[in-house]
Amino acid sequence: MEGKKEKILSLYYDQHLKQVDIANKLGVTKQYVSKVINQDGRNISEKESRKQSNEEKRKKYLKCYFTSYYKSKKEDNSYEQLLAQQRQDSMEMSYSNKGKISDYDYLKWNRNAYNQNKNGNMVLDKSLKAGFTTPKYISMKAKVPTQKYKHQNCFSR
Repeated sequence: MEGKKEKILSLYYDQHLKQVDIANKLGVTKQYVSKVINQDGRNISEKESRKQSNEEKRKKYLKCYFTSYYKSKKEDNSYEQLLAQQRQDSMEMSYSNKGKISDYDYLKWNRNAYNQNKNGNMVLDKSLKAGFTTPKYISMKAKVPTQKYKHQNCFSR
């Protein structure tokens, strides 16, 4: 048994092997290797030197990693998406009316500019400055020309 302890200490301190590797090499348990190493007085200083060595290795690794690391940048195509949305909106608004925008379409795209009065009709907010072509009052009692958006906008009837 004394020969195994000496071999464990030699492998740990001289060859700087890990406890797991020593246990596998000698065919003993990891707990036994740990017990033998902890009973030796050199254990604390060896732990400190290994810790310091590992920190230095880690710093070198991270320095090398971050100098060679390439993070792919996602393309910012938000402007192109905005243009595509604008084209789609203008096409939807002008498709059936041949260039003329109905009051309902205008209301659909400018919903925050209107308030609902007690009769359920939409009235343009008076604090907003709007041109003379902007509909000031939109009756919601008339049938909505595009039934496609009827439930989306939750207009009251």
